[in-house]
Order: sequence, then C-alpha cells, then structure tokens
Amino acid sequence: MTENNNAAPSPSKVYVSFGAVVNDKTAQQLAGHLGKFHNDGVSELVLALNTPGGSVDHGLMIYNLLRGLSMKVTTFNIGAVNSIGNAIFLAGEERFSVPTGTFLFHGVGMDLNGQMRLEEKNLTEHLETIRIGQQKIADVICGRTSIEPEEMDRMFYGQETKNAEFALEKGIINDVRDFIVPAGVPFYQLVFN
Repeated sequence: MTENNNAAPSPSKVYVSFGAVVNDKTAQQLAGHLGKFHNDGVSELVLALNTPGGSVDHGLMIYNLLRGLSMKVTTFNIGAVNSIGNAIFLAGEERFSVPTGTFLFHGVGMDLNGQMRLEEKNLTEHLETIRIGQQKIADVICGRTSIEPEEMDRMFYGQETKNAEFALEKGIINDVRDFIVPAGVPFYQLVFN
C-alpha cells in the first residue's frame, strides 16, 4: 500500500445542513454521512436543522447516533425544528437558534391506510405504540432541558410552537445567534431525491 502525499487532510470540523422530513431514506443518508465523517477523523460536527419532523423511530435513531459519535456535535436551528426534530436537535452538546427559529411540540400520531378496519385489539395496540413513542420523546426533551414532564404533556396536547426566547429560557438552546459558516470550513447540504 502506498501513501498519497497529495491527499488533502481530513477537515477537523464540518457543517451539515439537514432540511427534510425524517424518514427511513433521509435518516439512512444522514447516518451514512455521519459514518464517513467519523471514519475520516472529523472532530466536530455542526448540524443545521430545518425539519418538519417525521418518523419517531428514525428520529430517535439519529438522536442516539449523534450522541454516540466520538466528535463534538453542535446543533443549530436555522428555521423550524418540529416534532421529532426536537429530539434530533437535543443531541447537540451545544445548541443554538437563529433569532427567528421556532420549535413545534405535539403528540405522536399515526397515519392509517385507506379503509383499515379497526377492532378493540388493533386500537389498543396502536394506542400503546403512540404512548410509547410519545414517552420516548418526552424522556429525551425533559432529560436534556429544564422542561418538566407536566409541561411537556401540556405542550404535546396543545401542539405548541415556541420561539427562540422560550428555547433559551428552557435550556433547549444555549444562545440565540445568526448561523454563519466560517470560510474554509466544509459545508454539506444533504439533498434527498
């Protein structure tokens, strides 16, 4: 094996923008990029988020992956962080929001296909799935902020959108600031087709 002395050194810090629904495809693509950054020796990741939310399971997978990386993870709300996006956002060791950033909290729901027939057994199973997903999200949010479980329940049931000032007060973010990518630092915009 020969060394390529002309190869560019791996960056120590990268910026990644994720602006998509959280689903299997987008979660796997983000995970692939994170794995590459980890393998390349990146020591710091800044994840800029603007997401309407999506799949609870895929969002929690991203949260756990970000928390498990051996690099400093900083998250930045660059628009709106909604639903399961809040759990992903809270994976950051440091968290910031632009002044106009918002955070939407609501309970977990379930889409049913067409003319699905539901009996008591099915309804009970679906309700339990919803409750478990909602509790997982609440555990992340309450564990990483100063939001109390009772307040979280009210926010879930009320479908509340909160601003950057609220986020700062509750420890969702460390500061309100403009999003700026320094010159010379790699920036990746994930595109999902």
